[in-house]
Amino acid sequence: GTATADSTAISAHGSGNILLKTTSGLLDINAAVKSGTGNITIWNTTGAIEQGAFTVSTDGGTIDVEATHATNGSITMVAGSSLDTDGSTTNGGNIRVKSGAGMTVTGIDAGTALVSLLSGELIEDAGNMLTDVVAGTLRLQATSGVGKKDDHLETSVGTLILVQVASL
Repeated sequence: GTATADSTAISAHGSGNILLKTTSGLLDINAAVKSGTGNITIWNTTGAIEQGAFTVSTDGGTIDVEATHATNGSITMVAGSSLDTDGSTTNGGNIRVKSGAGMTVTGIDAGTALVSLLSGELIEDAGNMLTDVVAGTLRLQATSGVGKKDDHLETSVGTLILVQVASL
């Protein structure tokens, strides 16, 4: 959609939920997506999801980002991107990012809630110097590993759970 003057393409006030879904091609987030306290789902069944330097946010709702195709289903967040459920009135909602292929992440803040990063390949840092994930519990699952030798994921978490991770 076309962004308004405040760079927000979609806004659901109050407890409204948001579903962005495509079944073909690239799903490109090129403006902010905001819900008051509702849940946000971003889903591509056949292609990739790319997020520009914009915020996807809700005050305590959940955020679910899925690109499920095993070959084309990558998720890419660039420096300046964020997924944020840690609002002013809550301790955060859960965030789940699932890709059939690899993912590049940064700016994920669930407060004290759960973040799950589930990748069919490698989970990479977007390359900036910011904390990539803030959560009470972080679950990492990747078939090809997490981070790179010279570019690790920066986290601030209470509990870390590693599942089927090839290498760190």
